[in-house]
Amino acid sequence: MDLKEHQIFKYRTVIAIASLENNLSDLSPSLKNKIITKFYERENWFENIGALQLFSDCMKIFTLEQLDYFLEQLLKHYQKHTYSENMQERIAIICNNYLCYCYKQKMSGSNIQNALSYLKKLESTGHFLLYKICYDLYFYLFEGNIEKADQIKKLLINCGYQDCIERWQI
Repeated sequence: MDLKEHQIFKYRTVIAIASLENNLSDLSPSLKNKIITKFYERENWFENIGALQLFSDCMKIFTLEQLDYFLEQLLKHYQKHTYSENMQERIAIICNNYLCYCYKQKMSGSNIQNALSYLKKLESTGHFLLYKICYDLYFYLFEGNIEKADQIKKLLINCGYQDCIERWQI
């Protein structure tokens, strides 16, 4: 908690531990506000890896309105330009986390279709394979087609990815 130079890492760690211990609700409003402020205090947070990692890892402390606002701004920014494969992947991770969070919390965020669209439009390369599969999975989940989503999960288990997806709630 005393790391002054590594506050983003500290905040990501605090959220990860609170999530694992299932006590996010116990975090003080003051700490939550500090984390949210730290996220968008940078003028160009859209392209700051630390800020994007913080956003991705700390979605659970944002209100749905904040989450939707920032994700909408982020996706608009990345539609205008071409970026490196690593940055495209960073945005795909954020979209995937957003979809997962909305589905698990039974929230109807205003960017579900935008996040799905981002994942669908990724190049069909091996690098983006998992995100393309996540597109299909979440598309079916949000459409209410649990049978198709379960087929995707079973296919991945048959391919040896049971450790990666054992926590997927379908």
